[in-house]
Amino acid sequence: MDVIAVSQKPLEEKFLIKNKEKGGFVKSRREATSTRRTSATVKTAEIADWTDAMNKLTMPISGAFLTIPQAADFLGFKPSYLRKLCFLKQIPHFKPNGGHLLFDRAELEAYVRAGRVASNSELADRADAILNGGL
Repeated sequence: MDVIAVSQKPLEEKFLIKNKEKGGFVKSRREATSTRRTSATVKTAEIADWTDAMNKLTMPISGAFLTIPQAADFLGFKPSYLRKLCFLKQIPHFKPNGGHLLFDRAELEAYVRAGRVASNSELADRADAILNGGL
């Protein structure tokens, strides 16, 4: 949508907006607003699709290192929390030449898998095994 001209009258503003779908001009403010909302929704969806495609293209291939934003997205953490975990040395990371933090995808997966919590039935099975004859 392109704004062609704006004419102001004492009690009323009229917007002349070229409406590509109808091939004419929209003259009332209500029509202009509804048309803008529709195109804004379409443009927002297009931007989201484009952003997803770009994220997939910029995501490193398996075995490559991840940056803080990529690792935070991978783990579902905020970047600031991920930095805190690095500072506390609670998560495996690399800091080449004392510079940027980098993460190995396989090590992050191992970190997540190490935090697995057993279910009640698994704990009961382990307890029965211990009580009935050892490990």
